[in-house]
Amino acid sequence: MKIVKIFLVLCLSVMLFLMQPKPSLASFWHKIDPTRYIGKIFKIPFEYGGEATAKAALAELNKFIKSDINPLLDDVFKKVDDVAAKNILRSEEAAKILMEDGKKNILEIENEVVEDIDQILEIVDDKYRGAMQETFSEINRARAEALIDVRYTLGTVDRAVEARINQITLEMMRLLAKVDEIVQKAPETLYNDLFSPTLTRLEELQQDTFNQLDELVKKLDCSTVGTIKEVKLGIEASVKSIRPFSLPLFPTYCEKKMGTLAGTEIYLYRLYECEINEILAKRAKTLTIQQILDNYSQLELHASQMVCLAKRSNATGIMESAQSDWAKYGMEYRRWRDYLNQ
Repeated sequence: MKIVKIFLVLCLSVMLFLMQPKPSLASFWHKIDPTRYIGKIFKIPFEYGGEATAKAALAELNKFIKSDINPLLDDVFKKVDDVAAKNILRSEEAAKILMEDGKKNILEIENEVVEDIDQILEIVDDKYRGAMQETFSEINRARAEALIDVRYTLGTVDRAVEARINQITLEMMRLLAKVDEIVQKAPETLYNDLFSPTLTRLEELQQDTFNQLDELVKKLDCSTVGTIKEVKLGIEASVKSIRPFSLPLFPTYCEKKMGTLAGTEIYLYRLYECEINEILAKRAKTLTIQQILDNYSQLELHASQMVCLAKRSNATGIMESAQSDWAKYGMEYRRWRDYLNQ
């Protein structure tokens, strides 16, 4: 009997390892991050006697990408994550097939944007074109590899998601193609003259992504969601179901963590979320799959209620945060459900 128990624990441990959340799409941008590839482009101005100017320009470009572009794109990809999480029922078997197919046909994925890259290269000065072409090829390969990761993570080919990644990558290539302008302009003028227009176009892409999530939220049926007081009472009941007694002198980890929110409309919501995530993190091996499903289902339900309440109150910050939760916990629920049904 003891051997059987040990075997079951080992099986569950392996299952939990395999079921760990897949990497967020936000992590894929860093495969394409231009700062990893642009060194060879800026070696050329050094050779033409403009080393100090080129170094200053390169420093400004790196600063712009890290301080303005990367945070913006992380947010874009996070929103894409949210959209994808609500639209996709992932199958591990289908995901693996897509990944293997992508690896076999990576050249086809690279060729999807070759014409666009060729058009961008047409505006590049001859002395930079060779290095630029090599750099763009490296970025394009990284883009293709990122798309294969995306397909595996989502378990499908989502053309809208891939188009967004392609647009962002090409927009950064268009900026790099202006290397001659970048090294010739005074560093203090680069932001207004070259960087700001790029940022504006990327912000427009970001807004498109936000609009997709807004469309999903519109499909939420909020007619059955009660008043703020009724929702709070429901969440309070959920909290008491996992922690029947509250001991003020001995607060839990989550009560301490959420202490600054005490008295706010979102305190109970965040407290319950924290308590459940603590249970899932520390006691997962002792839970049945159905119990895990029930927990994620309840988290998704409370998040959808918060989205509806925030919509009624025009509380944009709470709504965006709850939207992300709604998508995240819905995706976790479906992953465990799919595993249970396999």
